[in-house]
Amino acid sequence: MKKVILVISLVTIIILLSINIYKRIDSNIEHTKFQLYKEENSCLALNYHRVRNGTISTKIFKFLSANNELRKYSVLTEDFEQQLKWMKKHGATFVSEEDFLHDYNNKKFRKGCVFISFDDADITTFKNAFPLLEKYQIPATVFVIAGQVGNKDFNNIELADWEHLKIMDKSNLITFQSHTYNMHEMVLNKPIFNKVPPEQFKKDLVKSKKVLKEKLGDEILTFAYPYGNATDEVVSTVKKAGFKNAYILAPKPVTPNNGPYRINRIMVDDESFEHIKSWPGFEK
Repeated sequence: MKKVILVISLVTIIILLSINIYKRIDSNIEHTKFQLYKEENSCLALNYHRVRNGTISTKIFKFLSANNELRKYSVLTEDFEQQLKWMKKHGATFVSEEDFLHDYNNKKFRKGCVFISFDDADITTFKNAFPLLEKYQIPATVFVIAGQVGNKDFNNIELADWEHLKIMDKSNLITFQSHTYNMHEMVLNKPIFNKVPPEQFKKDLVKSKKVLKEKLGDEILTFAYPYGNATDEVVSTVKKAGFKNAYILAPKPVTPNNGPYRINRIMVDDESFEHIKSWPGFEK
């Protein structure tokens, strides 16, 4: 009986994987196009979402699945550590957001400048990424969906709770900024903040700043746009809400010419990191 159950399970897995393989080919998902990195006076702002444990099942589904959550928004813990080690070996100077913005505002980046951030504040940031950041003493900023902290099923993702965030905060390595209060969702394939009145979006942003400051004690001055981009109207609202800088997702290093409300961050996955290695700020 056990053998029959095992065979049925294996057949089911193979069928599911086959479907995923088909979807992967049929969906024709292309990676964001990278340009050759040439800028000498620049900084890499690297963005992560999930840092998942590298179980055998996760590795298989990550390799074969058409799911962007696994393919583009996730790296494995072992790969994350190897990326940190590679960058350290090749001359990276890991900077806090404060130091990054200092260099940006002065239009001169220190040698090997790398700024790391995480979006959403899910549980893997605390359980998997944070221990490695502590191990290698690397600062990072986490952009938090303030109204969803502790949600165990936010679009099938478990988010870290306030105690997790406070533990990271006490390390003096991790700082926190806004990723909206409760407007990280899509409506008819567009971010909800593109559809609601600007004043409603502004109220959400102001609330996110208030809650994060009350819970964690820090002034909230920067914002990361959910889904990585923003219209001019959205940028205007972010300014009116009192943010000094805001970040998009774009496969380019940050240069002094990068606008303060559309600062480039490169979303890291297996493919993009191979492009990242070509940045001239790394030692060969």
